[in-house]
Amino acid sequence: MARYHFLKFGGVKFKPLKKPKEITRFVRSLPEYKRDSFYEVSKELVDHGYLKTLGQHKTLDNETYEIQIPKEIN
Repeated sequence: MARYHFLKFGGVKFKPLKKPKEITRFVRSLPEYKRDSFYEVSKELVDHGYLKTLGQHKTLDNETYEIQIPKEIN
């Protein structure tokens, strides 16, 4: 079973493509000006093949997630 995660504040569903240690190492190697924004870090991770976004967005918590998605998408 595939593991998917959500970027909590962006609501973007993603799948890690590398091991957590590799992701951490990459983020730490970024210049400070690229690490001061959650968006910028996420973008760099996607652009360099560490994460894959899955195009499904979420804006509310898990308890209300199901009612946000139209029935034809479920």
